[in-house]
Amino acid sequence: MTKTFFREMISATAIIIGTLIGAICSYLIAKSTTNKSTKVQNEIFNESRRLEENIRKKNTCQYANILQLDICTAIFQSIRSIRNINSNENDKYPIYIPVNTQYSKAIAFLTDDFNLKEMSYLYQLYGIIEKINYDIKNLDYKNNRGYDSVKIDFEIFLEKLYGKNMSIILNLDIDNEISYEELISNNFIKAGYKIVLQKLNKICNSSN
Repeated sequence: MTKTFFREMISATAIIIGTLIGAICSYLIAKSTTNKSTKVQNEIFNESRRLEENIRKKNTCQYANILQLDICTAIFQSIRSIRNINSNENDKYPIYIPVNTQYSKAIAFLTDDFNLKEMSYLYQLYGIIEKINYDIKNLDYKNNRGYDSVKIDFEIFLEKLYGKNMSIILNLDIDNEISYEELISNNFIKAGYKIVLQKLNKICNSSN
């Protein structure tokens, strides 16, 4: 009776110990698998986030370049067109300002880089550019009053940027001595536009 009891106890204990060992091994294996799975998921998440950040940075630079190119072109074209119209030469003609059709999307994409006031500055510039191009498209080249109207549009654009200093800008040698960076970094440009255009320039240069 006693031997049988001890055998049953030993057998039961062995079963319990075996079960515990099996449970512990299963737990350790499951924990190891979970840890590996979590590590892999974290690596995938981090890599995905890095990829998204790189894509956003690339798009930010691309859109900033679109805006900077349009505004740079508008400044130089405005100066040249005003000089051309003032020359009173027979072959005078205002210069159409090419604009990227995605400029509105570009401004909206840069909401993390510009506040609402700064974004409004950009929209104001494009509003004037659109007005310039509209008036040039509908210009009667035989009517001097049409030239005067377009000239006023160009002047409004430059005045928006430089205010009373527009006359100084018109006398600069933009073809040989003055760069775009100098046109947006001087003491003649209005403070608000100076900040916005320098921000754009910084974003563009960050891609280099």
